[in-house]
Amino acid sequence: MPIVIGVKKPDKAIPIYTAKKAAELLKEIREEEDEVFCCIYLNPDLEITGFGPVAVGSLMSVSIEPKNVFRFPFTDKWTKFVIIAHNHPGQREPRPSSKDEDKTYELTAAGRITGFPIVDALIIGLEGYYSFMEHGKIWIKGDSYREKMKEEEDKVGENKHKGSTRAKRDELRPYPMVFRRS
Repeated sequence: MPIVIGVKKPDKAIPIYTAKKAAELLKEIREEEDEVFCCIYLNPDLEITGFGPVAVGSLMSVSIEPKNVFRFPFTDKWTKFVIIAHNHPGQREPRPSSKDEDKTYELTAAGRITGFPIVDALIIGLEGYYSFMEHGKIWIKGDSYREKMKEEEDKVGENKHKGSTRAKRDELRPYPMVFRRS
């Protein structure tokens, strides 16, 4: 079935706290024969405001411009963060190429300029994914993230006394909590 370009709004609030959860949301592009570039847009509470493919390429590449990535956030008043992703057709455990890294850094810079920071970049393979954030290749600086990180840590601390376990807390750790670069 051919991929239809366009951002969809979810029917209900879906929180995305980890790269694994984001990769699961985009599982439909795993087996595509061509590279597909997708975006997930998040509100300040890290809930999806929109997601979907914004470009389709060939077997070996996809051409993406910042305008394709940032068009939706300018029309949606709730979007604050962006996760970008694309697939590597035929690769089981994907690794970024130098072109992937260059384009990620270009889009990350554009995100800082536009005010819609990219919090992660994913490469989806047949059996796994690669997260730039998890590998320390992308991070965000800024007071709004530190504030969100502090809020999430406080929530986790409050929930700790309500019977939640450390394993569950770590599993639900939100994206901003990992951005602890000084």
